[in-house]
Amino acid sequence: MPHYSSAINQSKKLISLLRAECSEYYAGETSFVMPTPIFDSVNSGKPANLISIMQKHCDIDITATIIDASSDKILAYCLRNNDSHKVYVIRQNPCWTRYYIAKELSHLLVFSNKNTTSTLEGLDDLLSGLINKGESLAVNAENIAYFAAIEMLIPSDIVPKLLNARGVLEDIVDDNSDGPNLRIAKKLLVPERIVEYRLDYADKFKEWYEESSSRA
Repeated sequence: MPHYSSAINQSKKLISLLRAECSEYYAGETSFVMPTPIFDSVNSGKPANLISIMQKHCDIDITATIIDASSDKILAYCLRNNDSHKVYVIRQNPCWTRYYIAKELSHLLVFSNKNTTSTLEGLDDLLSGLINKGESLAVNAENIAYFAAIEMLIPSDIVPKLLNARGVLEDIVDDNSDGPNLRIAKKLLVPERIVEYRLDYADKFKEWYEESSSRA
């Protein structure tokens, strides 16, 4: 059975554990408006990132490999077996590469026979459809993996701060500067499109997360 609600809740728990483990990285940034460390080590001592936290607290072996190749269909893949889990991501720009790794890691929180991420157009259609269908949401493992990945990269507790920041930026940017969503995307190392979805539909995300968490 897919663990729909627990995938979102586990994402939130992993972020809390990551923040505690990476206190040196987050020092001085009490609002946690920082890029989530996905696979790069951010501590000067022992390695600490989302993958290491998942390995430690979910008791699973994970490796992530970035591939320098091109594909018109598949951008990322998660290969699972009993002993180890291998995530393969075709190299994009840093923001998209980080997103696809997070999304494939999310598959490890959700039982699924479909472990691939397709093209950007497919992502656009999926997220737009999910957010706008309300009660007709057909939750499945692939959908939840997208939401869990977004939670990993743009945690719920920093969304109000980002909305406030975007409002301020909208008043000060000009035609020659980056727009508010792009500035936030660069700050968090998250694709601008994902920032746009997360903030434009913040209330619907919150509503859907609460609904998801209430499911058995």
